[in-house]
Amino acid sequence: MQAATGVTMPSFADDYVCSAERSELDALIAGERGTFEPIDEGKEKPLDLALFRIRGWRSHIGIVTSPGRMLHVGNEEQQSCIESYRTGRWAPKLEGFYRYAMETKDVG
Repeated sequence: MQAATGVTMPSFADDYVCSAERSELDALIAGERGTFEPIDEGKEKPLDLALFRIRGWRSHIGIVTSPGRMLHVGNEEQQSCIESYRTGRWAPKLEGFYRYAMETKDVG
């Protein structure tokens, strides 16, 4: 992958999720939250997930990078980008926010 600046960047497209994480994301999209807990709008923070409905289906996830902005990939022709989820085309499609809920074990 080569950025607009001419700097060659490595692709990590196949490395950013393991099979367990992929299953959890599939479950989140399917409505079976698994280890993800819903977050009230306005309380989202970086690394939370924003879930969107497209044509009525839960089918798109963005990663919150800062208040009102997310990192996502639109389709095969579009590279990853940071966009607003509060305005523009994504605002009416936003279903909610989710945060990874780490399981804690009682150490005693």
